[in-house]
Amino acid sequence: MEWKLKQSKSFEKPQGPVVVVILDGVGVGKKDEGNAVALAYTPIIDRLLKERPNLSIKAHGTAVGLPSDKDMGNSEVGHNALGGGRILDQGAKLVNKAIETKKIFKTTTWKTMVSRCKNKGSLHLIGLVSDGNVHSHIDHLEALIKRADEEDIERLFVHALLDGRDVPEKSALEYIDKVELIFKSINEKERRNYSIASGGGRMKVTMDRYESDWSIVEKGWRAHVLGEGRRFASAREAIEVYRNEDPKITDQFLDSFVIEEKGKPVGTIEDGDAVLFFNFRGDRALEISRAFEEEDFDKFDRVRVPEVFYAGMIRYDGDLGIPKNYLLPPPRFSHTMGEYLSKNKYRQVACAETQKFGHVTYFWNGNHSEAFDEDLETYIEVESDRLPFEERPWMKAGEVTDEFIQALKEKKPHFARLNYANGDMVGHTGNLRSTRIAVESVDLCLEKILSAVSSLNGCALITADHGNADEMFMKDSKTGEIKRDSSGAPSPKTSHTLNPVFLILYAPNNPDLTLNDSIKNKGLGNIAATAFELMGIEPPSDYLPSLLSKKKNLEVTEKPCSPDDLTHRAASGDTDVLNEIVHCFENSLLHFARRYCKHQQDAHDVVQDAYEAATKYLDGFQGNKRGARNDPNRHVSINDLSSKQSKAISNAPDAERDVLRREILLDVQKALRGLNETDRAVLLLRDGKEMTSEETAHFLDLSVPAVKSRLHRARKNIRKFLEEKKDTPK
Repeated sequence: MEWKLKQSKSFEKPQGPVVVVILDGVGVGKKDEGNAVALAYTPIIDRLLKERPNLSIKAHGTAVGLPSDKDMGNSEVGHNALGGGRILDQGAKLVNKAIETKKIFKTTTWKTMVSRCKNKGSLHLIGLVSDGNVHSHIDHLEALIKRADEEDIERLFVHALLDGRDVPEKSALEYIDKVELIFKSINEKERRNYSIASGGGRMKVTMDRYESDWSIVEKGWRAHVLGEGRRFASAREAIEVYRNEDPKITDQFLDSFVIEEKGKPVGTIEDGDAVLFFNFRGDRALEISRAFEEEDFDKFDRVRVPEVFYAGMIRYDGDLGIPKNYLLPPPRFSHTMGEYLSKNKYRQVACAETQKFGHVTYFWNGNHSEAFDEDLETYIEVESDRLPFEERPWMKAGEVTDEFIQALKEKKPHFARLNYANGDMVGHTGNLRSTRIAVESVDLCLEKILSAVSSLNGCALITADHGNADEMFMKDSKTGEIKRDSSGAPSPKTSHTLNPVFLILYAPNNPDLTLNDSIKNKGLGNIAATAFELMGIEPPSDYLPSLLSKKKNLEVTEKPCSPDDLTHRAASGDTDVLNEIVHCFENSLLHFARRYCKHQQDAHDVVQDAYEAATKYLDGFQGNKRGARNDPNRHVSINDLSSKQSKAISNAPDAERDVLRREILLDVQKALRGLNETDRAVLLLRDGKEMTSEETAHFLDLSVPAVKSRLHRARKNIRKFLEEKKDTPK
């Protein structure tokens, strides 16, 4: 495949950087008491959604390569799609296919594990026991257990890491009981010893990532390998005891446990055994894999290192070769956006704090650990706090912002990306108040980012990799209503959502650009091509289509209707005349809009906003006219009166109201037609479309003082016209 990127024939190269801002975990959900995004004070996001081109796009299920649209998105597959520009089969999908076809059991790795276990060794399966389908799936564990039994493996031990994050927060017993039921059936056979040997919550035991806290991995090592930890007769007993001791604790934070029988651990890991880490996602599998494989390991004292055959479900890091053995080849993707840009000598910046640093680098680049070209790529990691996220919901958003802006100015990248971790990491705690603060912190930082982008003559795409903070309470799958406990309190939700995310285009120096809502099945995979076109580059042919487009020129084919004709028809009792008056009004404005609005959508918006605002203006004017006449200097604008409905109209009988409204619409039309065309443009853009004076000046190529002067004159003239009308309905 050719690496050379071509200049776009449709879009010009920008003067400044193209920036992708990822608001991790900030989805678009129902506005209810559990939506921390909607509840948060976010003036910047709100203004962007009101004033800038934006779309809702998919960030879960098949749109990001997962098996079905019932599967939640996650940061890893999300960033793969963002940087890859295509829908790529992900870990869960690969494992599903390999198990269905039995391919997974024909690999050399599986055969080696079976051989070891038949030579007096035990098979140990370590991983997350749930159906969250983000890191693992219990169906995969069940298939491995049943296949081991078919292969006549006598001893098998599961080291169960508990979820409560990608599934309901206190659901561990559901999965543990399912495993125990499978074991009960198998253990009825001769020479079978299948058991849960150890475990613990995923945030306390084994599953650390990005080297944030190696003590988590150490605790897992001591439980799984050495049999050290608090002992219980069963996993169920361990979970129930921990919950009774702390009723507020959730599964992900349960301490380690070791299952014992006759005073001894039932399943420590010993020389000659085989160990499989059955998670298919890599970020939280790398550190425990290193502990098993590295000879010069120095992160903690392993005490003893058994001679085992260790493997992962997949290779978790292809560049570093971790682990050495794996059941399935890794889903490593080439021809990502980052790789294309590097090979074509474009400068790039990627920035995030530790919790999401791997996402804007490794996952964005198709699961490649290293930069493609260190001379062209700048990777910035801001170290995360080592405190519970709900206690520091602002996390390192401020530091990430400052580092990123400095890099934009100093490195002068053509393309840059950054991730704000707050919405996702704090959302996972289930703490609604903290998550609101997290979202507000990001909104505050976003203002600084966009200001810097604008000052550099750049543009930005603002989006998210999946939802989380947008749905903080569990919901009934049938009714969609929030689930509540016996006291009526909502049940916290700590997992991702199936909601879409927004995509906002911020291009203050390119008013011609918009987003194309006609593309079907829009998702995260479309953003790479969109960013390419923003850079003035033609996207690779195998990428999903760009969502960028130019606003089309307006074409008007109809001439305005005659007001006199409409008035005559109204007088003769034509009941459809009101709609035609509206049509007449709109067509009059279309002629104006064709001259002053460069693109069809702008013209349509101006027409609609002006019609609604002008109607409200007259409604309010008629209702307040008697009181206002004594104050001839009263400054009246559309915005001043838009919320004051006409008492005369609202209190009039239906027939009179229709006649009165027809007269008002005709008055509006005549008043606007009586203005100088430029004055009319200023009035409609300022009062109808609610543009600022600065935006109006830029749009019409006028100075700001000229806009203010023309606006004052237009308001005065309309007011004078309406005041002087002698036939205004009383």
